[in-house]
Amino acid sequence: MTGRKIIRKAKLLIEAVKMRFSMVSIKRLAKSLRYHFTYKAKAKKDKIIWIDVQAIQKALANEKLRQYAFTGIMDGDWDLETRDAISQKVIGIEQHYIEGTPWRETALFKYYEKRFQNELLILRCKDLDELEDKYNTTINALYENIKTGGYRLPTPENPDIGIIYVYIGREGEILFSGNGNHRLAIARILGIDRIPVTVKARHKQWQNIREAVHLGYNKGQADLLEKYRHLLDHPDLTDIIS
Repeated sequence: MTGRKIIRKAKLLIEAVKMRFSMVSIKRLAKSLRYHFTYKAKAKKDKIIWIDVQAIQKALANEKLRQYAFTGIMDGDWDLETRDAISQKVIGIEQHYIEGTPWRETALFKYYEKRFQNELLILRCKDLDELEDKYNTTINALYENIKTGGYRLPTPENPDIGIIYVYIGREGEILFSGNGNHRLAIARILGIDRIPVTVKARHKQWQNIREAVHLGYNKGQADLLEKYRHLLDHPDLTDIIS
């Protein structure tokens, strides 16, 4: 095959890839617009809710969903694919700060040691020595900041403060996204009751409950309000009933 033919095939392949991604973008936009005009009780994308730390018991197990959720409202059984939210990071941080175990001897670093057998970088570190240095500086600083200043929100002065995002299942269950493991673990061991989070996506059935509560409060449909009275203290409904 000549060089010219190779170049031509490469160009065709690039165009095909572009077209595929373009179609995906169009589908995403169409779905987003459909949801925009369908629902009246849509939450603002940057809405912050304060949730009970102990309410985070399950985490979303679907890694692909965590990367590609985009409409904010999703149907299907994705919320049933969960894992325990008490991860190796939570266990390791408890061992270090409560039991006084050196980082290298925690269950977390044993876990990292196994991962390094197949991975070149973990948290941008190339080996356990670099990782230990990172924990002794960055994670220790995070711990001290939360311990002395509380669990704070990002501000114009401190825009880099991270905020955890969650998903909400069909019955209102809070599902941890997996981002912010260190912050969540530190909040647990410091006895912090509530933390601020944003919601990346809600199950369609939960959104329908939001719609019903919205109608109950704003359209005088008392029967709907009564049906969901047991959920009215849910943190994701405060923007509707307050």
